[in-house]
Amino acid sequence: MNFDDLFDLHIGPFGKFQKMLWLMTMWAMLVFGFAVYECVFTTMTPEFGYTYDHENLTHLEILNRTGSCAAPDSIVTGLNNSISLRKYVYDDSVYSTTIVTQYDLVCERAWLVATSKSILMFGFAVGVFSSGLLSDMYGRRSVFLWASLMPIVSRIVCAFSPNFIVYGMLRFITGVSVISAYTVVYTLTTEVCGRKSRLWIGGIAPVFFVIATLITVLLSYFIRDRVTLELVITLFYLPALSFFWLVPESPRWLHSKKRHDDVHSVLHKMAKWNKTQLPECMELENDVKQTEKFTSAFVKIFSSYKLLHWTLVLFLNWTSASMVFYGIALNMGKFAGDLHVNIIISALLEIPSYVLMPRIINTPLGRCGTVSVGMIFASLCLLVTVPLGEGTAVTYLCVLAKSTSVLSFVALYPCTSEIYPTPIRNIGLGSGSAMARVGSLLAPYVMLIGIRGGVALYGCLCLVSGLLILTLPDTRDRPLPQTVEDATALPSFLLNIVRKLREIFSRKRQIQHSDNATLPMCTPSSSSSSSCTPAEHSDTATLPMCTPSSSSSSSCTPAEADDVDACKV
Repeated sequence: MNFDDLFDLHIGPFGKFQKMLWLMTMWAMLVFGFAVYECVFTTMTPEFGYTYDHENLTHLEILNRTGSCAAPDSIVTGLNNSISLRKYVYDDSVYSTTIVTQYDLVCERAWLVATSKSILMFGFAVGVFSSGLLSDMYGRRSVFLWASLMPIVSRIVCAFSPNFIVYGMLRFITGVSVISAYTVVYTLTTEVCGRKSRLWIGGIAPVFFVIATLITVLLSYFIRDRVTLELVITLFYLPALSFFWLVPESPRWLHSKKRHDDVHSVLHKMAKWNKTQLPECMELENDVKQTEKFTSAFVKIFSSYKLLHWTLVLFLNWTSASMVFYGIALNMGKFAGDLHVNIIISALLEIPSYVLMPRIINTPLGRCGTVSVGMIFASLCLLVTVPLGEGTAVTYLCVLAKSTSVLSFVALYPCTSEIYPTPIRNIGLGSGSAMARVGSLLAPYVMLIGIRGGVALYGCLCLVSGLLILTLPDTRDRPLPQTVEDATALPSFLLNIVRKLREIFSRKRQIQHSDNATLPMCTPSSSSSSSCTPAEHSDTATLPMCTPSSSSSSSCTPAEADDVDACKV
């Protein structure tokens, strides 16, 4: 008996035990969302001015001072040539403290604000790879517990970090741990659920990302201090303290390690929670398939011209979709309008993409068409904003572009996983996801060239990506390719469109042919005119034949015959 049959027929496909793990998965997505969106508020740059130690200016006079970044770091004053140092003064009417005000991340140090966001994204990238390797080596439970508890410590220490270097290191640890927690608990949950239950477990998770966004907006509206905001959000991480007694080890992983006693112990615990019974005689099959080494499988995704083309196009789409999403999300404070309202609208507009994507990819648009529509529509929204400059219209067009990029992003998962053959499917999907992390890592730096330049670059990338994805094959209603030969034999999406258009035009020609073949039959008219008059006939498929008329005219009148050429003068 394999594990799928055991869960579907005996333990239960989605009982009380699996629901508990599913809640942990949603919790992990929730804290992941907190980590992303809290930095939008904690990295805000308020209005600022400068003063020197020897000056006695009012707060308003300092803020109204121009040329803050051009002022020297120190000046010599007084008769005794004492040195007076420059210091920045910030407007605290909107945000009392942010990392900008705490670490003076303005002027020549302003690039560190983008770096703080990229550090978090780099932590996500490292966490995705490391969590998979570590959970395969040491088990799902131990890695998940470590990844769940680590952010609590890192966030508390980060709130009181004395300088930017310590802050950056702790943000990196937070990024690694929160993405690791979600990745591992998602894997654990799918490994203990029935076949049909696995289909929607991951589909609901992004909704909790939106919920985390809305909660962060609400908290930041009332809490304008960075330290307090981070500590309050840390309270949502505390349920991880109870996971030590609740989270089991994956029975599939235990079975692959030949720890059979532990397998039966976990299965009996699950059956007890679900109030079901295990079969008396139970011999489990080892369903862990041997996969190729990483290096050999990675090389194979570039092993032929078609695979090379597909891989590069998919890499570009993964990078572009992620860059647009995180580039706009993390820099929402730079756009016109109320920051809180903009983020709320942006979050709510993501929900239709999550809900509609499974249906859209099963329409004639298919996988590639869905990705293309999302990318091209996002590019149009972004490129239209370039001549507009700045304003509320630009903000909402960028928000709309971010929301449609979500459609492309989530559709890239089935598009990528179904296009590669079985031996390299996992490495193909993993490599694409890695390129998405590269895009999110670069996204904060793109906006350093300004809103107009950054948005223009995002728009061009989306347009090129959306057009190139149409050259890939669409796998809708097709069996998954098992070999490289099966995969490369798939026709491209554009070729399918051309074939369908040819079929449509061919059918139209056939209809026109059949209509033209239905010609009327004629009988001699009573007049002396040489023209023919049509008569009713029963056989519409026959062609008219002419015989000489009784008049002296040299013209002929049609009569029933099989050969038109029989008409002679």
